[in-house]
Amino acid sequence: MANIYVEAKGPKGVQAKESLLPTAVTGYSRGLAVTYGADAYHATLAGDAAAAIGIMEEDAISVKNPTAVVEFGQVVAQIGANVSRGQQLATNAAGQLVPAVSTNPVIAIALEDQNYVSLGSFANVWVLGLFGALIHA
Repeated sequence: MANIYVEAKGPKGVQAKESLLPTAVTGYSRGLAVTYGADAYHATLAGDAAAAIGIMEEDAISVKNPTAVVEFGQVVAQIGANVSRGQQLATNAAGQLVPAVSTNPVIAIALEDQNYVSLGSFANVWVLGLFGALIHA
């Protein structure tokens, strides 16, 4: 995986997270943004410009095993475009974080400059909390 060196020291500070059951295993890998699934116990990948609840901290291994979802605090996230430190981030159709544009729900703030190299590129981000914020133009 590209840009994995961002994990050298791990997250700092407080984190708020919950355990949710993934609605699938295939494609549900750490660092992707999720929303609630059919109920408050299930997570599904966030779509394009979705109001995500958080970032998966670990890969889904079974639909019967919960996965940790960071809803507030520092976490390593998958990116789908180049990001700059301090940039507001939203989701793309794959659940990756990309620079937010006007009217996108802001899920996180980039904590570092990072180039998108390929699927599996990561960056340290700060998740803003349940449903993030909205950019005002």
